Amino acid sequence: MQLIFKIIVFCLFVTLFISVIFISNKDIILGSDFLNHFVAAEIIRRGEGSRIYDIEYNYKVQAEILERNDLRNKNVFRPLPTIAILFLPLTLFPVIDAFKIYTLLNLILLGVLTFLGYKTFGNIKRNKPLFSFVPWLFYPGLITLQMGQTSLILTLILFSVYILMRKKKWLLAGLAAALIVLKTQYIIILPFLLLLSKNKKLFLLGVSLSFLCLLVLNIAVLGVGPFTRYPNFLLATETSIFGSDTGLSYTFYSFLRDSYLTRSLDKFPLIFINFSAYALVFYIFLKQKVNILFEDGFSLAVLVMIFFSLHSLSFDLTMLLIPLFILLNRVAKTDSFKINQDTLFVAVLFFLPWLNYFKNYIYVELILAIVGIYFFSNIRQHSLNPKKPI
Repeated sequence: MQLIFKIIVFCLFVTLFISVIFISNKDIILGSDFLNHFVAAEIIRRGEGSRIYDIEYNYKVQAEILERNDLRNKNVFRPLPTIAILFLPLTLFPVIDAFKIYTLLNLILLGVLTFLGYKTFGNIKRNKPLFSFVPWLFYPGLITLQMGQTSLILTLILFSVYILMRKKKWLLAGLAAALIVLKTQYIIILPFLLLLSKNKKLFLLGVSLSFLCLLVLNIAVLGVGPFTRYPNFLLATETSIFGSDTGLSYTFYSFLRDSYLTRSLDKFPLIFINFSAYALVFYIFLKQKVNILFEDGFSLAVLVMIFFSLHSLSFDLTMLLIPLFILLNRVAKTDSFKINQDTLFVAVLFFLPWLNYFKNYIYVELILAIVGIYFFSNIRQHSLNPKKPI
């Protein structure tokens, strides 16, 4: 069985590798998010880091890189400069070659996630090794490859946090957890991770040290002035004009923007409603007793992060791989196949992103909420009837 697994992984890797090598062209890159990260890295390489949020200058550099002015990627670079720094080595290559290299690196990350799923979850390793193959079949991961996004990096960060917290390495877990702000909107997971940690002082110390390093690095690139204006830039570009289309997003905020009852409200009241709902969920989570089942708590934290962020698209759902692995590990307790709640929610999480094709994202938002309620019900049941402390 393990030999078959290795052969399947190898064949799929070769297939994707060949696709990347022979299909990449400027038209594909123009429609990808990779171009925005590459342009930001190129601006930093030119010593003009303070201009990475200058939209017109981004378009100018984009035209120079692609050597065409007839079309442009309307999206703009919105993450912290740290992400652009990761792309700096790729600016040594022409943009098409850089895109191929980055896609191959993403393929390697898929392999790493497969390995971690196999090594981390004992039931999968013993009984169902093929389950660890799920990253290669998960729709958001494939979209990440196509779009040149950073979702696989963020998934690896979250997976590392999960493993470190399980091993009770709280300082390292905090250091890793803070890196989730590479996409700023996902900072909202940190309060939940803090509640799940058993040594909150060490966890907070790790988060603080990591934040300090990121702060120094980002200010060094941007300068103090542009850095202090960054929050305003984020809010100003949270529109479809710059690629942040709520109609394509899987969040409660996008639900509010499109809902008949709230669509007439301005942006800021909707943001207030969104974070009020987030605060309510956090308060309910906080009120649970100490004996929280860690796996369900972590899964709920990931779902809350996606659901209440202002901006989560199909590739961001790659981070659902962690709750998916947790559920698959439960399904793999025995060699025999049984249909139960865990099996049902494995199917829900796996096929959920494919609802993208129905072009009605409210279904995804509602199902995400239902899955979150399922994990919370497990936490609630364990809190009321604890079998053993974590």
